[in-house]
Amino acid sequence: DGMKTGYTENAGYCLVSSAERDGMRLISVVLGTKSSAARANESQALLNYGFRFFETHLLWEQGQVIGNEQVWKGAQDNTDLIVADAVYATLPRGALDQVTWEIRTPGKLIAPLSVDDAVGVVQAKIDSDIVAEANLYSAQAIDSGSLLQTTWDELLLWFE
Repeated sequence: DGMKTGYTENAGYCLVSSAERDGMRLISVVLGTKSSAARANESQALLNYGFRFFETHLLWEQGQVIGNEQVWKGAQDNTDLIVADAVYATLPRGALDQVTWEIRTPGKLIAPLSVDDAVGVVQAKIDSDIVAEANLYSAQAIDSGSLLQTTWDELLLWFE
C-alpha cells in the first residue's frame, strides 16, 4: 500500500514498500537489483515471507498496570507502573508463549513522582533478545510525604 522506487548506477534498482495484512504491517527494503522487475519480485518475496512466518501481538494495552514499586519519601508507599501507549511486537509464528518480561528501574523511586516522567522500562524478551521495550510511568502523581515520613525513609535508605 506504499512504496518508493529509485535507480542510480551505483545502487541499482531499489524499492521500499509497505503492506498490511490482518492488522500486521510490514516494510520491505530491496537495494541493488538489476531491473525494476527484479526489485518488485524480491520485495514481494520478502513481504510474503514476513506474512507467512511472523505475526504481530498486543503485549500490553494502553495504561495497563505492569508492576508495582515502592516509593520512598512519598505521601504513598508504592505506585502502580503503567505503559502510556499500547505495545505491540512482531514475533516468529508460535513464539508468543516464549516471551518473558522484566521491569528495569534506574534505582529507588523517590517522591515526588509525576505521571509525565518515565520511572523505568519494561522489556519483553525471547531468550536474551529484546523484542519490545516501553517506558513505564507512575499511575498517579505522588507528592512528597510529611517531614516525619521523609526523615524516616531517609534513615531507612542509609541501610538499604
